[in-house]
Amino acid sequence: MLEKKIGEEVRKLRNDQGFKLEELAERAGITTGYLSKIERGLSSLPIATLGRIASALRVHLSDFFEDRFSETKLSITGPEDSKVIRPLDRNLCYHYRPLASTLRDKQMDPFVVTLEPHCNEDRMFVHQGEEIIYLLEGKMDFFYGSESYVIDEVGTCIYFDASVPHRGQCRGTSVARFLSVISIPDLEDTEFS
Repeated sequence: MLEKKIGEEVRKLRNDQGFKLEELAERAGITTGYLSKIERGLSSLPIATLGRIASALRVHLSDFFEDRFSETKLSITGPEDSKVIRPLDRNLCYHYRPLASTLRDKQMDPFVVTLEPHCNEDRMFVHQGEEIIYLLEGKMDFFYGSESYVIDEVGTCIYFDASVPHRGQCRGTSVARFLSVISIPDLEDTEFS
């Protein structure tokens, strides 16, 4: 199970850096109980939450997905090369597939996200950096701050500051699928309170 593998990697990185569970949870802006469940593979893994944990650990998202990294600056990812991450929580309305996860020290992290129809959740996501969403299939509602937008034309691109609460929701009876590219802030410049 991929959630368990990712959770084990979070725990390993936390221990390698000498953080107590409470310290990392505070730096990532999540509860200690939630981080504990993530580390034990008992909780769903939204991209935004993983991004916050990665920033708190000063690592890249791809460090959670790959054991082996390419020695080159080239990544070619076929459909069989990366696994789909399906949240354990069946109330979550999406799943995602990381792309280019074999590259270290990237400036951005790409994902293909699939939104399920007939599913509605109110969770908003917040993370550092900027994000691009490019609609590949279907229709979606996009919520950004207190505004909402109907995205009903394949090929529509949304570029935004990801520190503003945001989320997508499938619109209609068929899945919506989009490419999401998240910029990675300079980990050295990341400040924690």
